[in-house]
Amino acid sequence: MLEKPLQVRVTPGRLPSSTVIAATGALVLEHVITFQDAWKAVPAGAVIFDLSGVVYMDSSALGSLVNAHVFFSQQARRIALAGVTDRVLQLLKMTRVETLFAIFPNVEAAETSINSAASA
Repeated sequence: MLEKPLQVRVTPGRLPSSTVIAATGALVLEHVITFQDAWKAVPAGAVIFDLSGVVYMDSSALGSLVNAHVFFSQQARRIALAGVTDRVLQLLKMTRVETLFAIFPNVEAAETSINSAASA
């Protein structure tokens, strides 16, 4: 089966201290290093993973997300998932890791939540 090539786009969020990492395509073993390099390169602030374009995720990609959670938690930085597709959400629930992440319907909702938490 030919996987749709993964594209990873890193952009500043609407908040001064947030970054959005948007992944599009199949997030699988052959692309995990690209994905991981993207989130490890974010120097500061909150990170929102926009997964609305992820058509499939395998266990290695799931492991990368869990590693991101640990990495950012150790630095007291916020992490959120946005636009999680049903297929990816099923994987998160099946592996019982969905509770590690703040999950939002879209990037805007994630940014609003992060902004509210920062203001509190």
